[in-house]
Amino acid sequence: MELGFRGDRDYLHGTDIYNVLLRELEAAGCGRPAGPVSLSFRRFAKRQLDAVICEEGDAEVRPADTAVFFAVETDAGPVHGWMSESERPVTDRRPFDESVVCDATRITAQAATVEAKLELTPIEVAIPMTKHLHQALLPAGGRRWILSRLDLARPFRSSDVPGLTIELVQNLNQRLTKSAMSGRAGRLGHIYFTLVGS
Repeated sequence: MELGFRGDRDYLHGTDIYNVLLRELEAAGCGRPAGPVSLSFRRFAKRQLDAVICEEGDAEVRPADTAVFFAVETDAGPVHGWMSESERPVTDRRPFDESVVCDATRITAQAATVEAKLELTPIEVAIPMTKHLHQALLPAGGRRWILSRLDLARPFRSSDVPGLTIELVQNLNQRLTKSAMSGRAGRLGHIYFTLVGS
């Protein structure tokens, strides 16, 4: 799998990791992602990622440099494994204007909603939306809120936007948060953010 940097970032973004992982799993014959999807982000990845898929019954020996753990339910069964940095550099970079999402986001009380139709994938909307909600409700004071975990009841669908709503439901000591995601079709899952240094 080959990914590129977004905007001025020097690390691979969760939006691309999600989109590419699900596409690559299907291309590798693991089945079409159809049920729950869980990604746990452990560290920034600044080089290309390699995915390791565990076969049923395999002992999981996870390397120390694991960047992402994943578990995906496909129409062929459950798939789980991890992604680690390779030695291959990231050579591609493309713009990522989060203000498009922020400008379309309406914040009320503890929730953010996008009603507009945007030319982005749902994950490209959900992550900036959650970041924008955190910046409004929980200012970081020179630090940053970043994605640390994503738990979906099923993969995002293009129909989840417009109508995507993200509501902050738990704040653990201003360091880790849990937000519920829903769309017009109902509950979608949860997204977790962690506060890190600048």
